[in-house]
Amino acid sequence: MRFSPYITTLFLIFILSGLSATLLYFYLDPERNLTVSFATMGTALTLGVASFSGICIYAFKKIYYRGLISQEILHASVRQGFLIAGSLLGLAVFHKLGILNEKTGGLLIFIVLLIELMIQSIVRE
Repeated sequence: MRFSPYITTLFLIFILSGLSATLLYFYLDPERNLTVSFATMGTALTLGVASFSGICIYAFKKIYYRGLISQEILHASVRQGFLIAGSLLGLAVFHKLGILNEKTGGLLIFIVLLIELMIQSIVRE
């Protein structure tokens, strides 16, 4: 089984961002500067979730297409991973602001789904 450098880089991003998010969780004092702590933790978690979900989506597509995949499918998997991470971050922000309910969460997920469909139609042309 051969790993491409792209997948290896995604795995390294996942490991390093997970490690940095863990260290930030234990050693960062959010009371000193709330904006910096939310921004750094959000960046670390977004990169971790995006890279992990990109790898999982790529592995699913590799099984689904029976190994006949191209570079565009790998790029689409990473893009979809970032959209999943962005939607999860949006849900966390909505929760923090106190405006998260079923309708707003569903609307956010629906908007992200429509953005992905729009990007897929642009890429195929």
